[in-house]
Parts: sequence; structure tokens; C-alpha cells
Amino acid sequence: MDNRKLYSMRIGGGIELITPTLVSDRPFCLTFWYFIKDSNEFRVDLHFENNKTTIWRRPELGLGEVSKPWTEARVDVEAQPNTFKVRYSDS
Repeated sequence: MDNRKLYSMRIGGGIELITPTLVSDRPFCLTFWYFIKDSNEFRVDLHFENNKTTIWRRPELGLGEVSKPWTEARVDVEAQPNTFKVRYSDS
């Protein structure tokens, strides 16, 4: 799978990033950087024609913990023979 650009869309007070339609006949590693300055949820979903699967969620902060600035995340994703989109969102 080659590098693709993300599409962004604002949802109310949140943000959503969606890739173009993709397909991968072999496993791949999805790598991205994130920065959340408050306690909002942040997750990554794979969207298929009729359903979605959450493949990653930002770890919960403990009492008194502060989110680190720009943190790298990596997710191993199994081969996806059907078309899908990756959706990054904070809601």
C-alpha cells in the first residue's frame, strides 16, 4: 500500500480525518502521530461498505496525568481484501 493523503472534515467541535478508498492484500503497519490536549477520546476505525471496526483507541489518562505532546502510534492491520477507508476521529 503506498502513501495516501487524508481528507479532513470538521464535526462540531471535533475533527475527523478519512483516507481515500484503500485495499491491501497483505498485512500492513498503520503509523500515525497524534496530539490530544484534553480528555477527548481519539480512535482509529476501518470503515467497510456496511460496517466499521475500531482498531485503536488512545490510552486513557490516569488521575493527574497530562497527555504527552505528539505521540507516535503503530497498529498492525491484517490484510483487507475488500475496500476500506481509515477514519481518525476524536468523537
